[in-house]
Amino acid sequence: MLVGVALPPAKRKGTAMTIYQLLEKTTFGPEEVLELSIAYEQTLRKLGLVERDDAVTGLVASKIIGLAEQGVLDRKQLIQLTMEKFGIETTLPG
Repeated sequence: MLVGVALPPAKRKGTAMTIYQLLEKTTFGPEEVLELSIAYEQTLRKLGLVERDDAVTGLVASKIIGLAEQGVLDRKQLIQLTMEKFGIETTLPG
């Protein structure tokens, strides 16, 4: 359970959001959960995905969590690597 973690407004409003359901089954701490959640939301925006119950959002969530489990915890890297897994090339600034 994500105790003491401030979730983005959409989660607090009760919208089903895949990454939060998946994160409940992990051992990430509050700071990591926040980074992964923000990376997820920003990646969905970049991909133009607004329907959180869509199967693609589940794939995005799984990719982000998988990368984090491999040790990638930087938000920008998570976004970049997830976008690349979907065949969208991005570059990190500077």
